[in-house]
Amino acid sequence: MKTSYKLICTLLTPHVLTMLVLLATLTSRSHGAPSAPPKLYLGPAQWEVDDFKKETGGTLLVELLRQSVIISAELERHWLTYDATMGEPKPSDAVPLNIVIKYRVFENKHCEFGVVTNGTKFLTGFAEIPKKQYLVYKSMLEQAETLSRNTFPELLENKGSATSRPSKSTAIPETIFSQVNTFSLWNDLRTLHTLLETGGETPELLSALSQGYATLGLVNHSLGSKMPKACYAKALIYAQRLVVARPNDARSYYTRAYAWALPGFHALAIKDLEKVQELGGQAPSWLSTVRSYLDYDIPALKSALCEDDFDAQLAGTFLLMASYRTHNQNFIFEHAWPALEHNPKNLQLAHAGAVVGGLSTKGALTSQYPLIFEYMIMNDLRSMEGMNEILTPFITLPQETVEGGINYPATHERLTRLVEQGTDSRKPSMATLATIIRETRFVQIWHRLQYLRHTLGVPTENALREMMPDIEGHPYAPLLHTYSKTADIKKIFGNQEIIDPPFQIYFLLHGRHITDERAKFTNQPQWRGQMLSMNNGDYMALDLERINSYRSQLIDVNPNSINGIQKEFEYSKESPETLYKRFQPHVDKSALLSMALAQRLEQDGQTKGAAHFYQQSLDLEEYPACLKAFAGLWLKEGDVEKWHQLMERSMELPDQAGLRNSFTRVDIARELLRLGHWEAGLQYTEDAASSYTQTSLELAAWVNGLLGQSDRGLEYAIASMKRYSYSDFFNQYILSFAPTLTDEARALTEDFYLGELNKNAVKQASAANHNFITGDYKTYCEMNEACLKATNDPWYGLVAALVAEDQGWLEKRDKILSETLERFPKLHRPSANRKAMKEFAEIYVEINALGRMEPGHIEQVQSFSRQFPDEGFNYDAHAMAGDLLRLKGHENEAREVYVNGLSPIYAKRMIGFIPFFRLRQMGADPAQLLKERIQKEESQ
Repeated sequence: MKTSYKLICTLLTPHVLTMLVLLATLTSRSHGAPSAPPKLYLGPAQWEVDDFKKETGGTLLVELLRQSVIISAELERHWLTYDATMGEPKPSDAVPLNIVIKYRVFENKHCEFGVVTNGTKFLTGFAEIPKKQYLVYKSMLEQAETLSRNTFPELLENKGSATSRPSKSTAIPETIFSQVNTFSLWNDLRTLHTLLETGGETPELLSALSQGYATLGLVNHSLGSKMPKACYAKALIYAQRLVVARPNDARSYYTRAYAWALPGFHALAIKDLEKVQELGGQAPSWLSTVRSYLDYDIPALKSALCEDDFDAQLAGTFLLMASYRTHNQNFIFEHAWPALEHNPKNLQLAHAGAVVGGLSTKGALTSQYPLIFEYMIMNDLRSMEGMNEILTPFITLPQETVEGGINYPATHERLTRLVEQGTDSRKPSMATLATIIRETRFVQIWHRLQYLRHTLGVPTENALREMMPDIEGHPYAPLLHTYSKTADIKKIFGNQEIIDPPFQIYFLLHGRHITDERAKFTNQPQWRGQMLSMNNGDYMALDLERINSYRSQLIDVNPNSINGIQKEFEYSKESPETLYKRFQPHVDKSALLSMALAQRLEQDGQTKGAAHFYQQSLDLEEYPACLKAFAGLWLKEGDVEKWHQLMERSMELPDQAGLRNSFTRVDIARELLRLGHWEAGLQYTEDAASSYTQTSLELAAWVNGLLGQSDRGLEYAIASMKRYSYSDFFNQYILSFAPTLTDEARALTEDFYLGELNKNAVKQASAANHNFITGDYKTYCEMNEACLKATNDPWYGLVAALVAEDQGWLEKRDKILSETLERFPKLHRPSANRKAMKEFAEIYVEINALGRMEPGHIEQVQSFSRQFPDEGFNYDAHAMAGDLLRLKGHENEAREVYVNGLSPIYAKRMIGFIPFFRLRQMGADPAQLLKERIQKEESQ
């Protein structure tokens, strides 16, 4: 399983022989003392894995080792360093050094690692396997820091002389860390490195450097590069040096606690804070904010936003992270949106908001935050020492009638060249700044395309054409064309080699467009191990994505995690009462956890207890998810009035996510439709449709159709088709409610039909419904036959056979059924409904051979229609069963099956229209029959 802790287990489980760190390709240097400090260039890590079934270590583990080399060169040998992970180029006179990590499978109870240079191993270390796998990070940190002081200096000594530095004690300016945003932190860190150059290591400097790099990693965590992990690793190594130098100083432990907390290692951070309390002494003001974050104390973090200082901005960032790990979009916006308003220059907040936001919020973020970013570059960045004259040639300042702009590629080239030419040797370098700017702009464009393509459903070509010049030269810019419907994906990818694993995040998020290409990259040996690591990530990724299977590991790493405790309630076999005793302090102060416990109690049938904790959740904080969950409880109890009151109450709260009220209206409408209150549901659906979401438009069309207002319903169906190009619903609507087609509607169906003809089987079958509408049943059958041959799926064979018999093409029917049964064994992983369809096809063949339908056959066919009660294949089963009964002359039984297959809510199925269509053919009013059936069920 490709999961984070399994990935770490590879380092420490009994199956590991060695982790070899190769320091290779060291160029020779001339003898004699250099006039300037030697330069070291550290290239990207190369990973070699002997057995790909055993997953590799995470990026942060690698960076701990890489950054220990960088810090050793800077602090022990006083060299100038250049780091590929931080976006820095290689000067021509630098010593190149690369790291290669190898893993082998071996049964032992320790991990062995070695450092090899020019084929000679000169260091071997051993580490016992921790019982808790995440402790490998602590172990690796301790060993990496030791290497930075005791081993790597010896290695570097043979490659160049150490340089001396003047010692001058200088106090850290009070203005350091006044803002939590990228440019301010970058500038503060440069100031700290300058002080380090002149005054050497001091506890104050090491602490400040650690905090600065950890925060820089956090505010850039959404970027698609490994740089944030490098920042976290630097922060941890600086903190560990402080712990080693001053093991009895509280500062050492609260510094390391901060460095552990930001990447997501809460348990390790809490352990260090316990040590701080034990040692006593004065603690910084931000420490209480960190503790609130570790405890997921949302109210405390919100109250900390009141002040306009570093602590308040830090609290806002922590508020976002604590909310983000809940996987609850409403919760994220209700708690993190104030943080974004308080600190609009923190682009990490904007990035997260652009990922989870609703229509209005996400649209605002993807269009406005690029402008704020440009403003920050033009004003904040240019105001920093020396930056104005560097950046001015690449910035057009706004004039009265002309908008300003930034030449991003030229800015990147200029800042990087300053480092390459030796003009800028400060840390973090101008090249690191250039990388941050380029990657931030790339992410902004990606968010915008995501919003246009998947939220609005509109073409992206024009927007991409306008924005592409900003990321000219970016190695992955061509991938953004995958958001275009007309993009030739194979041509875009070609033989391009993926070299930066974290970029995997971008095309995994819309990977359904490029599955084949992703598989191609997976097979590249030089890339595969890196991709495995990115897929698994470190424990922050575990906390966000991998919790379903590894909740106990999550609780180990992050004992106060709201998400982890939620998963305990959801999956643990312990009783709700036992879980409440275990997590009571968290439950009683968290609205989300109170709701999670209520849901577990509801699942166990304890309605009274569930109602108590739903109410406790609402007493702590009202938010829509809890109101809707509580409403659902009353609906199960049959109290429709209380359900309706709570649903209405949820819409009275501020709709910060943009679409929440629209979705709530859809939920209310669906339930009213199910209960037969179609007129009452109509107003909710039409109000929801004003948001132009696909579901609301289609539901508004369907309700109008049920009420006999087919022309008005067609308007909504056309709006949905134009916006989302989803033909299945459009075809269903036409065939279910038989409106008179307008020229516009007919043109839409024809255009979509022609566009889908040469695509995959699902698309072709969807397009084939157009032939059903036009009465071209021959082509309809042929297209479904082709889909059967392409997929071996019996669904396509059955729909084609039934239509063939309806047209009197009995020979064709038998041929299709025969091929359906012959191909079934080749079907990959047949599901329960596919197996049922195969049995249905066998019954169909048996009936055809007899030339009649026996009573036993009638019961078998009716039973087939009843065995899938959930929405989805249920309607297909009724359609198929009803058609077979009708074709064999049993119209009364067919009519009953069709009526049972009707639904007051549309099902997104290709033949979901059949019950409506056939009943109308039989001279019945399907809407009236549906209402009668609902009334009968209610009375019973």
